Amino acid sequence: MWPTTVFKSKERVLLEIQKAANEFGAVFLSDDNAAMKKNELKWILRQLAKTTVVNRLLLQMEVKSVFKTDGSIDWEFLGVLEQAANTVIVCYGVESPLSNNLKTVGKGINAIEMDQGLWASQYAGLLNHLMMFVMPTDTLDIFPAMLSLSLKWGSTLQDLHYILLPGTEMAKEYSHLALWDLDTNPSHSTRYRGMCPNIWYESMTPLEAQKGLLWVYESFYSWDQLKVSISRGWSRHRNFNPAQQAYLESLSLIARKKQAVKWRLEYKFVEAGTRYFLGMPTVKGCRDSKEMTNIMRDLEELERERAIKPGILAAKQ
Repeated sequence: MWPTTVFKSKERVLLEIQKAANEFGAVFLSDDNAAMKKNELKWILRQLAKTTVVNRLLLQMEVKSVFKTDGSIDWEFLGVLEQAANTVIVCYGVESPLSNNLKTVGKGINAIEMDQGLWASQYAGLLNHLMMFVMPTDTLDIFPAMLSLSLKWGSTLQDLHYILLPGTEMAKEYSHLALWDLDTNPSHSTRYRGMCPNIWYESMTPLEAQKGLLWVYESFYSWDQLKVSISRGWSRHRNFNPAQQAYLESLSLIARKKQAVKWRLEYKFVEAGTRYFLGMPTVKGCRDSKEMTNIMRDLEELERERAIKPGILAAKQ
């Protein structure tokens, strides 16, 4: 259940990251906004760059963390973040490409600032994992807007239908529009929770919303975009941090060259590799699965019911 907040000292967090990096090579910070205390995070990142080889660091934070309090881009912070690991993937809760939705969910920035922040993150050498929702009041225009933002600044994508989270204000407001209970309806696998609508949208049918979301995924994780990722990878370059340099110096000449090439190739092509080995098979598997077939069948039945009972979409009124 959101939010996930980690209440630990910076020294303990550093030790846990170092332990995970030494054991697994990759680290994920589970805090929903790792940059809530930016100065403490900067200290942790600087210590990592000096002392610990981290192959891949994943963390989640708000896009507004990219900015200073005066509204300018915090390039120092982005630089420290980029140097903390060989590859840094930032999971951004974008929520929506539209300013009115961002205001509704209290993101604290508008669509223009969201665009600027994601651009700065990508420019600094970070990989952006974008997380967005289709909101109850959205129209069909939301899907091209989601795709446009994702293609510009996203390396990976997580677009979901709005999920009614128990206890939230929006759940109270829209709970009477729920389609079904995904936990108890056996025809809807929780494996794809969030990838099928569980409410009646105000300006589109559940079937239209489902087709729109699948279109975004299939367009983003396509062969054409894989080529874009490969092309973009060739231009990516970074200098090794002190921890990496020290490790390389401890190796023999041949081993040093092999390790350096491995790190550089991963940095350049992790986006393309993730798209090809994870994103594209996942989307295809979801689209072709029995669960999704059942979901589409049930949504088509709801579409027919709507034709018989058009007033159901006006239930909110």
